[in-house]
Amino acid sequence: MSNSDDVSASFDALGRALSRLRRRAGLTTEELAARLGISQSGVVRVESPSGNPTWSSIRRHCVGTHHTADQLLQALKVEQGRIPSFDFSDSRRAQDEEIIQALVRQVDHYRRLATGTGSEMTAP
Repeated sequence: MSNSDDVSASFDALGRALSRLRRRAGLTTEELAARLGISQSGVVRVESPSGNPTWSSIRRHCVGTHHTADQLLQALKVEQGRIPSFDFSDSRRAQDEEIIQALVRQVDHYRRLATGTGSEMTAP
């Protein structure tokens, strides 16, 4: 798999994970958009495989669906096929800021790979 395929697969998994959390919260894209004070297309864009969301939009999505960064990481692992499923009640409660920083590092790494500004070939 090429770097661009790896980046695309990562953003695709991130979008599916965010969508999973929204559905788990029992919200439609319209309802979440209203809760966040943004357009429905803004929610759809964040959940899109080609959405390339910002960290503030990812964080806002988690806050709007009442999920922690730890739960997002678990959902992302499910979407990447690294774990078969997850149960929020079994989710360990890690410090959200630490997890968000780990997510920031991972996405920054994939963005550097996508733009050709990074020389590392493995995820951080």
